[in-house]
Amino acid sequence: MMSGGSWFSRFRRGGSGSKSSTELDCDEVRASGSDYIDEECEEEMHSRIMEHLGLCRDCDSWLKSLAQTVGILRETPEMQIPESTMERIRRINRSK
Repeated sequence: MMSGGSWFSRFRRGGSGSKSSTELDCDEVRASGSDYIDEECEEEMHSRIMEHLGLCRDCDSWLKSLAQTVGILRETPEMQIPESTMERIRRINRSK
């Protein structure tokens, strides 16, 4: 599991300020955000996202926030739901 510091080390600001034909738009970055955080992007997509983050403060902030949220959730211990609660949920679902 990654610590909070290493999550943010991947979000360096960079970029030349010039727009390239391979630059992603904000919607594309946000659609790929989870894959990027989970390190499941192909190398080319990773590079394109990094380029966009260097040019777009909104997406850079958004992705940092998402990474922090994911990190917190990953550190949260799993809890077992009591069988009695599960049975109540099943009854509610059956009655709908």
